[in-house]
Amino acid sequence: MVRNKFVEALVGIITEFPKMILVAFDRDSFFHKNLRMIGIDPKTAYFGFKNLERRKLLTSKNGKLNFTPKGKTWIQICRYKNLKIHNDKWDRKWRIIIFDIPESLKNQRKQLRRKLKLLGFFNLQKSVLVCPFSCEAEINFLADYLKIKPHLNIIMADCIGEREKEVKMFFGL
Repeated sequence: MVRNKFVEALVGIITEFPKMILVAFDRDSFFHKNLRMIGIDPKTAYFGFKNLERRKLLTSKNGKLNFTPKGKTWIQICRYKNLKIHNDKWDRKWRIIIFDIPESLKNQRKQLRRKLKLLGFFNLQKSVLVCPFSCEAEINFLADYLKIKPHLNIIMADCIGEREKEVKMFFGL
């Protein structure tokens, strides 16, 4: 669990605040205090970054941290593994994921189906899954990661038909 928190924090810090990372380890810095507030020991984070450098996932040049190509692949895998749908307040819109993935991409199709079920989607039909919460960014990331974007569509709808009661019960709505 601590590792997942570190990876999530790392993704957020590196993707959104790359210039501020080095400041994060200054004893009196605002970021040092914020790391502690979210439950991450700054010393552990420091050694985590050093570990990434040792594994050649991260390089440090002229005071800047950059991911190597291998590191960029690693961070995408981490984002995929830690992907979550935030169950915020329902806006009364259904997100319907429809895909028609060719047989040549069978593994990606299986992986997509498995990941959507793990994310809590309701299986309306074999290639049609439903979610009541905003998930467009996550689905687009998933489609890009699996390289199936042309074969996947996201539809927003007010109603999903006769099984709507069943789906609402599934999501506790």
